[in-house]
Amino acid sequence: MNQLILDNEKLRKQYPDLKNTIIRTLTELEQDPVSIEYQDPETKVKETIVVGKPELERLSISLLRDPSTMVTLPSLYDRINSNDYLALADSPNLDFEMEAMEESMDAASGMSKKRKNVFIKQDKNTILGGGNQLGNASMAEALSIQDLGLEFRSPIQTKNPVLFISGTLDGRTPIGNALEVSKGFENASFLTIKNGGHSNDLLISSPEIESSIIDFLNGDQIKKTITIQSPSFDDIKIHVSLSDEVVQKYLGTYSVGKERTWTVIPKGTYTVRDKDGKITQRNSIIQVRIEPNGYTLEALNQNTFFVEIPGWQDITFVFKINPKTDEMELSYNVKGIAKTVVKKIM
Repeated sequence: MNQLILDNEKLRKQYPDLKNTIIRTLTELEQDPVSIEYQDPETKVKETIVVGKPELERLSISLLRDPSTMVTLPSLYDRINSNDYLALADSPNLDFEMEAMEESMDAASGMSKKRKNVFIKQDKNTILGGGNQLGNASMAEALSIQDLGLEFRSPIQTKNPVLFISGTLDGRTPIGNALEVSKGFENASFLTIKNGGHSNDLLISSPEIESSIIDFLNGDQIKKTITIQSPSFDDIKIHVSLSDEVVQKYLGTYSVGKERTWTVIPKGTYTVRDKDGKITQRNSIIQVRIEPNGYTLEALNQNTFFVEIPGWQDITFVFKINPKTDEMELSYNVKGIAKTVVKKIM
């Protein structure tokens, strides 16, 4: 990520010293954590999220997993460093949920004492710490999950052909992991996706990927690098706060054909209290329920909302009054192309 910034003149001027900005911000939050209060619009229950150094470390690690979220990291730290703590409420990964199955699998995988000691030693010299990995051990203890042991983690030895696909911007399973595991595979093939992350980029971002996989399945030995478009930091979405009156205009049920409907409901309000006690509030979050899913949207301006849905990307929802019928209409656009227009019916 830092290299992408250094390669861009505009970004170099905007984020001249990102590394030290991150270190300074984490140090300040370690001393003075920030509180974010969230009120559920349905239950009216208020919850307080306290964000200190460990929470921001984990949030940063989660953002680094994929280019689509990685591009928000410089802006996040730049705004926090300028005492704009609503940047925390804006983050797409702040209110992540931990799934029991996923956490249990990671916790059961465990690590040897030797590897754990390496993590503890390196933790002192890394910007974001080793909490993302060491947290698995804590989760195992909390959930009483048994470590699967050294035999489970022992190297695999096989002559079977295997294709390792890795992205250069994958913050979860970097290329080094594939290289390490592949040592026991006599017939290993490698497909590297330059600028690819921990998502569909590894499979559908280029037609060359599909053809390379087909070549491998046909028996070819693959050692190839495919370059896809690098992430654009210019497309970072900065959210705005709307009044209750504006938000209320958009709530309701919208007709999609004769039988389907979309429902727009309030998602909630973020209240952020910084270390000096100053309170700021954001009321710009709504949810569009397209059964069986619900998509959380944040306002970009008075009538345009943005959501990032895995596999779709860059989706904006636009509310407007039809001048001919005086009815509220909702349309959504994927990469600037209008897909559907629905009318508010109640």
